[in-house]
Amino acid sequence: MFGKILVIDDDESVLKSLNKILKLKSYQVDTVQNPAEIKSNPNLFIYNCILLDVKMPGINGMDLLNIIIKNFPTVPVIMISGQSNINIAVEAIKNGAFDFIEKPIDPEKLLVTIQNAIQKQNLQTAKENIFHELSENYQMVGESRAIMNIFNQIDKVADT
Repeated sequence: MFGKILVIDDDESVLKSLNKILKLKSYQVDTVQNPAEIKSNPNLFIYNCILLDVKMPGINGMDLLNIIIKNFPTVPVIMISGQSNINIAVEAIKNGAFDFIEKPIDPEKLLVTIQNAIQKQNLQTAKENIFHELSENYQMVGESRAIMNIFNQIDKVADT
């Protein structure tokens, strides 16, 4: 599965290694070492997934997660951290992160997590497109029991 990935981490060696791993799997990769650049970037919607370090100088990764989720809710964010702290992981998920991965990063786990995040994003997009198409072509509001059952099934599949 191909896609465009943004990696945000203040550690240059992490950026280089993730860039290499992801490009070997044919992902397009952009890296950002200075998280302040992201706060004013209106183009994050072009990414299929964002990898975001929790602890960076200047701005906390959790604060940046909140900004990304608020402005780009359809882009899945996977938090990465060198700190093995369950509280941070739980907080990240509660705040909207797709998943949380500890450093050192297991490449296989990372690739599976990215693939799952992109799959979920694609299913959500398909759901929105179906709803839009039904509304446009059939003048449906989309609140009948049958339509709601269809959307509930799509939601269940999107969560897997």
